[in-house]
Amino acid sequence: MLDIKNYIYLDEQGIESLYAQLTDEIILEQRIKATKTNTGSIKAKAGLSGLFKDLFSADIEAGGERTGSIDNEKTITYSYEQKLKKIIEITSETDNYYSSLYSATTPHPQSSSLTLINVFETFYSRLDFRSHEAFEYLYECGYLEFETGDRPPSEETKITYSVPYDTYTYSDNYYKKSIYRVVMSMKLDKMRTSWRGMTSHLAVALRGSNGKLKLGVFGQIRNVDNLYFQIKPFAVWW
Repeated sequence: MLDIKNYIYLDEQGIESLYAQLTDEIILEQRIKATKTNTGSIKAKAGLSGLFKDLFSADIEAGGERTGSIDNEKTITYSYEQKLKKIIEITSETDNYYSSLYSATTPHPQSSSLTLINVFETFYSRLDFRSHEAFEYLYECGYLEFETGDRPPSEETKITYSVPYDTYTYSDNYYKKSIYRVVMSMKLDKMRTSWRGMTSHLAVALRGSNGKLKLGVFGQIRNVDNLYFQIKPFAVWW
């Protein structure tokens, strides 16, 4: 099944930085695939920091036999979407990668490496896109802010970061939601969908859903003084 996404936000600089740090791992993977072996496969799960080591100093063991890497390499130019796909493919095998906000915000051992998420969750904006004031605020701050939670947007336009709240649905015994508040800001000049004006794609979508949207997000998540979690998105899609 094809996994085709409609990206509405891409942090090209952030994607480039991640890709550059994983270049050795990507080249090594291509070498392994190009190396002829009789049988067997390579399986590994490591911390993200392990991916940044010099991976060419040792031979690769595959299917019971040791095989050296081959020298012929091709220089290929990839789009940001292709690079993002490869980044997700590699980092999903690490210990610092989470596929739900609940697991990402559950206490776990601290690491110096990035904590990455790849989730599809409900986010909401406090802005009322039925009024022109919403667009005036966007022009002023330059960011589109989202939060998690089931409560409707309040009359307060700006996010009040100092007031944590509990978004756990106690009647739900099957799917646990994060007990922490999660916020996310998307810089407008990195948007890949129209957002200016009452008839823009983003405004129509938010207006029709009362400010709530199901969004796919790949990004970094971090705890801010135990008050809330902040997502720095590398890619957002719907």
